[in-house]
Parts: sequence; C-alpha cells; structure tokens
Amino acid sequence: MELQWVLANYGRRFPLMEAGAASRLVYGVYLIYPDRDLQRPLLIDCGHVGEHLRMASCDPDLMICSVLGVLLATWATVPEQYVQGVRNFLVDALDPIIRPSGGSAFWSIEVNLPPLSRSCA
Repeated sequence: MELQWVLANYGRRFPLMEAGAASRLVYGVYLIYPDRDLQRPLLIDCGHVGEHLRMASCDPDLMICSVLGVLLATWATVPEQYVQGVRNFLVDALDPIIRPSGGSAFWSIEVNLPPLSRSCA
C-alpha cells in the first residue's frame, strides 16, 4: 500500500505541538520522533491522529524524551480496516523506542516508509 506521508514546509516533520492541530480530522498511523534521531521513531501508533498527537504533547512521560530537543511527528491517512496491519508493519520495520501495546503482530500490511527529513532547527 502506498501512503502519503504528511510533512511540514521544506520536507520537515511537524513539531508535536503543531501536529495535533494539523491532523485534527485524520484517521490513520502516526510516528513521533526525537529531533536528534530522525531515523528511529520514539513511538508508532494508530487511530484518530489529531486526538492522539494532542494527548501525546501533554504526556509527561513522552515530554521527558524531549529534554534534549523537540518532538516531531508525521502521519498518513489509512482506512480503518487496514490501520492495524499498517501499524504492525511500521513497528517491525522501524523498531520504535516505545513499542505500542495491543494488536496482532501477525497481521502486517507492507507500506512505503516515511521519507527522511531534516529537523525543524
């Protein structure tokens, strides 16, 4: 499946605080990155993207990870019936620092990975 990854201006990932507002009505998968390591996500998950990203921006446990920099995000719209399989593929392919709970790791849908991007600094 070919996903359209959302990036901010100049091919950069969105700062987490802005990402929640920008993805307000999206259902799909999202990735949160520490800006010092744009190749390995901090977290990969799925659902109502804007809602999840807004909650993540207020999560004290995640904010600890931003002590040395900004948390960044990208996301893609995925039909609800495929979102779990896409998330499983991304978790296996990108090995996030925080592994999501739930879901069957046996069902996976191969997708294109988010493009590498520059930090927002």
